[in-house]
Amino acid sequence: MEMRVRTLIGGVLLAAALVPVASRTAWACSCAPSTPRERAQGANAVFTGTVARITDGPRDRVVNFDVDTVYKGERIASIDVHTGFGGGDCGVRFVVDRRYTVFASRLDGHLSAFSCSAPVEGDVDPAALGLPEGVTGLHRPLSPWLVVFSLLAGLAVIVAIALVARRRGVRPAGEVGQAK
Repeated sequence: MEMRVRTLIGGVLLAAALVPVASRTAWACSCAPSTPRERAQGANAVFTGTVARITDGPRDRVVNFDVDTVYKGERIASIDVHTGFGGGDCGVRFVVDRRYTVFASRLDGHLSAFSCSAPVEGDVDPAALGLPEGVTGLHRPLSPWLVVFSLLAGLAVIVAIALVARRRGVRPAGEVGQAK
């Protein structure tokens, strides 16, 4: 019985010793080198925009862009891109108020960017990336509150001008030249 236990322990130790030899090196985030042109061709969306805000969620980071130019993908003025937190999860480090050309892929119903599809800081030459000229002039829609307050402010200015004119005795245009 003692011989069986020793043989069993020896076999387990030998198997444990072979595990490091049989396993491959694991990198948290590794990818083949690629050019911006290759990243542009493989992306579902390519756009240039400025980071407006970054929000950390439970599983990833969401980066919102004010978009200037869309070369590929949906033509909208504001785009959210999901990425990791950085380090071993292949996340991209974006900085608020900085412009990037982003190469994003559609995953789980949203756009995502990873270090393997790293963005380019600033603008790009679309022809060099094999992309069309792109759509520009995109703007975020005006806030309904901004429209309402602007209209109210305009109305208040008109009423104030009318009241001042009335106090100074300025007659409306239709009453010019009529006797009192």
